[in-house]
Amino acid sequence: MSFSVDEYAWPAYLGRRPFEHQRYTVRFVLQHKRCFVLNDMGTGKTLSALWALDILFAASKIRRALVISPLSTMRSVWAKEISMNVPHLRYAIAHGSRQQRIDAIRNPVNKIIIINHDGIKSVEDEIVRDAPDVIVIDEVTAFKSNSDRTKCMLRIAKGVRGVWAMTGDLTPNSPLEAFYPIKIVNPSSRWFQLTPYFGQFRDACMVQVNEIYWVPKPEAPQIVLMCAQPAVRFTRDQCLDLPETTTQELEVPMSAEQVKFYDVMKKQAFLATDSGEITAVNAAVVLNKLLQISAGAVKNDAGDVVEIGCKERLDALFELYEETPQHKLVVFATYRATIAMLEREFAKRGVRCAAIHGDVAHNLRASHIERFQSGDLQVLVLQPQSSAHGITLTASSTIVWFSLIASNELFTQGNARIVRVGQERKTFVYMFVGSKAERHIAGILQRKGEMSRETLELFKTRDL
Repeated sequence: MSFSVDEYAWPAYLGRRPFEHQRYTVRFVLQHKRCFVLNDMGTGKTLSALWALDILFAASKIRRALVISPLSTMRSVWAKEISMNVPHLRYAIAHGSRQQRIDAIRNPVNKIIIINHDGIKSVEDEIVRDAPDVIVIDEVTAFKSNSDRTKCMLRIAKGVRGVWAMTGDLTPNSPLEAFYPIKIVNPSSRWFQLTPYFGQFRDACMVQVNEIYWVPKPEAPQIVLMCAQPAVRFTRDQCLDLPETTTQELEVPMSAEQVKFYDVMKKQAFLATDSGEITAVNAAVVLNKLLQISAGAVKNDAGDVVEIGCKERLDALFELYEETPQHKLVVFATYRATIAMLEREFAKRGVRCAAIHGDVAHNLRASHIERFQSGDLQVLVLQPQSSAHGITLTASSTIVWFSLIASNELFTQGNARIVRVGQERKTFVYMFVGSKAERHIAGILQRKGEMSRETLELFKTRDL
């Protein structure tokens, strides 16, 4: 390259310097046009990819890049990291109607196009016609089955020079989940040519117990390792220069049904402020309703629970669960209706889950905690008002706030369930944010602001 990596300025927000594993990852993807980046979540894969793209743009080696990511990370992660660290790279988010996606793809000034996994299906022809030089696939396990979007991805990736596929766990449930990602990234690998068809790959990795049940062979991990080359991987524990705890907001858009409920509640709040002085008490009531709607379930005036479709939020949660290396996840949900919804959804997907809230007996709570810490329980859903203090959940290194709570104390204490003596891994805290009310609360929690005063200010400015 005419532009040396050693000469690169590593632009970053507030002068942040790259970690050593990020430097290594950048050099690795620049040396391998088609490869896997299997670094753990929270190790800075996104910024590593953006630095590598920036180097290629500066060297005039590429003209256009396509980022394919989960819907929840398009704006809150990719767009945010570009704006904060490499703002000179013009980007566009290809989301919305088909025409909006086409316009974003066709605009020649956009160097990076960001699109979600399912979004590629409606604009496949435009992507192929534009022929990006590099495709970055965030959470490539979205293409782990022979679905329509996987077939579309295979066709798109076929004619692209560079494909960097990222995930913290290539085989979260089965060795077979690696087949299609490998086929997308590097079907010409000399190892993969040994088993170019799914049936052959299955026979190499699995043994059939009965007509419908297969189990992995002892050599399956080694076969996946050989086929998924070239690949780079750093665990969070290997990254000695990472902070012990990383907190990140994850934007998850509300569904159309949620937006409808949210707008009705917001109008009612404005009517209340017009008819009388808003107080901390009634502001808190309205804010709680808005947060309930944002999390997918709310009580109506009769006291009955109304579940509101929040598929995007649930999908984002399950994606995080699958990426969690130890498959142990702590989820905080403020409202009982949301907790019930999560228990049901995890059960549907075959994940062993239990919940702790105000009505769970103390002996049963102890049993859930023991099963989570030392047994087969994979997910523990907690109501922060009932379980933010005292208990130890160091079997997990990841917390997801599925719904936020307007209390700095409970938020801090909740996170301390995994950040405590006995924790042997670096820890990660996600906050789901999908509405202005949630962004407001997340901001206060991040900077430890005064909850009551800042909430009243929110109503005065009507920025709901």
